[in-house]
Amino acid sequence: LVACGAVSGFHSLVAGGTTSKQLTNETQGKAIAYGGMLTEGVVAVVTVLMVAGGLYWIAPEGGGIDMDRLGFRESLQSGGWILAFGNGYGNVVHQMLPVMSFTIASMIAVLALNTFVLTTLDTAVRITRFLVQESLGKQVPAFRNKYAVTVLVVVAAYLIGATDGWQKIWPIFGATNQLIAAVALFVVATWLMAVKRPTQYVLYPALFMVVTTIAALGWQAHQFFTAPEPNVFLGTVAVVLIGLAVFVGYEAMQSLRGRRVIVIQDAEIPSRAE
Repeated sequence: LVACGAVSGFHSLVAGGTTSKQLTNETQGKAIAYGGMLTEGVVAVVTVLMVAGGLYWIAPEGGGIDMDRLGFRESLQSGGWILAFGNGYGNVVHQMLPVMSFTIASMIAVLALNTFVLTTLDTAVRITRFLVQESLGKQVPAFRNKYAVTVLVVVAAYLIGATDGWQKIWPIFGATNQLIAAVALFVVATWLMAVKRPTQYVLYPALFMVVTTIAALGWQAHQFFTAPEPNVFLGTVAVVLIGLAVFVGYEAMQSLRGRRVIVIQDAEIPSRAE
């Protein structure tokens, strides 16, 4: 929830590949994109407030607090981040509205969170399907069939989930997501420069994302390789992603310096008044 409200590469894929195709008119994009960004930001802030304000980080003096239910670390250990959010939300709402029990408020929080997860699943399948089609459809004719690719994506996701493979790759998800966000920002910056519009609003965030992602991946790679039980797989993935991040930054700079030809065809550039 916090990543969604800050910056997320996955969201750029959703907006570019799905939301953009659902607009009746291009002018709707500004309100939907900007409104969605603000709403996601509110969700992120509320999430932080619920966890920080509703859970105890250490047991208070004198006791009297059920740390198994209201302790931050205890909630994470027993039920993960979903339970931590639910318990924090339940405690805050119960303190504000005593007529609503902690249990009911927690159930509402988890139910709301599940709606995020469930709607994300079908969106992720759709995005993966058209990414596979666009990337490999020309080389492999079978991948042009949307039904065949959809089945392939669902089966692959099932195998990753059923075999707990997701736990092996999840630690690297955050950095990968932010790297995609940097790519999206660089693409937008390049387009803005091509149409002679200001770029600093997206270029500086893109540079920030690349630098922080490389730093985070470097730290993670060091942790993976130097752990008592080294995780060579994730360490190698982190190193590869560092290389990709450097490549993305280099290609973006080449484009922004005019060393890459950018061709924009059949596109109407809205006036500033619009």
